Amino acid sequence: MGIEKRKLGLNTALNYPNTTLHELLIENASKFKRKDAIYYGGSEYSWQYIDAFSNGFANVLTEMGANRGSRIAVLLPNIPQFIMTVFGVWKAGCTVLLLDPWLGEKELQARLVTSDARIVVTLRDIVFGYDTYYKIQAVRDSTRIEHVITTSMTDAWSSLTNMFGVLKDIKPKKRENTIDWLTATRKKLGRKPSEVSSYPDDVAVIHYIGALGSLRQIELSHRNLVVNSLQYSSHLELEENDVVLGLPPLWLPYMLVSAFTSTLFSGAKTVLVPLITSYSLKLIGERLPDFIEALRKHKVTVIPGSPSLFQAFIALADHRDLFKTVRAAICLPTPPPDVVKGAFQRISGVKIVSGYATPEGLITHLEKLGLESKPGSMGETLPDTEAAIFNIEDKDLPVEINQVGLLGVRGPQFDGIYSRTPLERRKSPLNSTGWIISGEYAKQDAEEGYIFVKTSQDTIVTSGSRVWKPDLENILLTYPGVKRCMISVAQDPFSGERAIVSVEVDAKNGEVTQDELLKYIALKLALYKLPIRIELSGVNQ
Repeated sequence: MGIEKRKLGLNTALNYPNTTLHELLIENASKFKRKDAIYYGGSEYSWQYIDAFSNGFANVLTEMGANRGSRIAVLLPNIPQFIMTVFGVWKAGCTVLLLDPWLGEKELQARLVTSDARIVVTLRDIVFGYDTYYKIQAVRDSTRIEHVITTSMTDAWSSLTNMFGVLKDIKPKKRENTIDWLTATRKKLGRKPSEVSSYPDDVAVIHYIGALGSLRQIELSHRNLVVNSLQYSSHLELEENDVVLGLPPLWLPYMLVSAFTSTLFSGAKTVLVPLITSYSLKLIGERLPDFIEALRKHKVTVIPGSPSLFQAFIALADHRDLFKTVRAAICLPTPPPDVVKGAFQRISGVKIVSGYATPEGLITHLEKLGLESKPGSMGETLPDTEAAIFNIEDKDLPVEINQVGLLGVRGPQFDGIYSRTPLERRKSPLNSTGWIISGEYAKQDAEEGYIFVKTSQDTIVTSGSRVWKPDLENILLTYPGVKRCMISVAQDPFSGERAIVSVEVDAKNGEVTQDELLKYIALKLALYKLPIRIELSGVNQ
């Protein structure tokens, strides 16, 4: 069957506003005024409050010399300052460089250099022993960073309560030669930012995918994110009285969409949860009483998360009543293992809505609410989104129903992504007919649903983030005594997939141990990318 003869768009069209994300925020501030937009650390923040503080931060950036198109690197966890910062960046006409706060030095350096960012916003805290500010300073001389703005996880707390049990693990530090986010922003409150022309096709967010040495810079416009936010909101039928659990990391574009920007169309509230890193999801189990209190107090109705998050939720098996207000639990960027899906439904009474988000960071598929699903199902396409399965060897050739191939997608949420990015950076995954080939394996069933089969052979999905195997391989091969390495995949109860590394060593360079290799990797890469096990072979064994 030819691809043109297939029914590809499964839903009716939506009316997408020709606007920017910050203009939607301004509209919400006018419409919802003092209605709560986010909750964090004992405090409620209204739409007007977020609008006012993002105005203040936009003024800070303008005074520092940022102008239209400037790249502002944001390395923050799920705290109110994250939301106010990104909207302030957009109001100043600038672009947000979304970065995982827990990147290793090499990963951070590569992204800061490639993006040409001049301003960084990060924590001054040491969190779980992790010092993001220190890493920025370590690579700063090789970048063009001129200003570092710092904030604290405790700045936004109404009182120093032990929110979610993390206070004892947060150590605020005074940092020299930095600008304090809260002090600077407060000084600039009370006036609107200078008029900066902003357009829907302006780049809102930059993020990176791929391994070190072959990073692909993805530029998402306001239009891309507005469209995807409306598609997601429409599919879930988000309403003003919904309460979204803002637990997944907002520095992943599809999680930013699912946990916050989608609420711009309904005025729903987001409860921000600073679990710090996707690697620390097991804290749900370790700090159960605090987490139970949060769920019960706010009557959460929508829970977006990753396969590992829903695995961690199983620790709440004795507290089924906590989920009685939940009407949707959304799993991205890939469906959870069937055993996790079943276990979560048994302990909560809530069916997980499986979905799919592409490496570009945009959501394309979701299951319908309340319907039974097949193993591995990632649901139907979102409104106005098309999907097809292509031959693994010939990416222009569609395959038959129920045949495994490479997933291809297209839709208005992708408009302009690969035409606006410089040719030398984009490493375009488009086939000759304009489909974005994800590199991940799926199949289409007879009912026109889609079944996820596996990730790309070069990637592992850990705690909702894609980890590129070549990153691990290339780091390990620089360690003295390592001759060869091979990476396989194992299932981990908290993180989903984790790497197992087989390393061949040469004793001529001295003994090589697993602990030494793990410490070496931890210096270079984000902690959640660490392999679950390293198996050594060679003459020093």
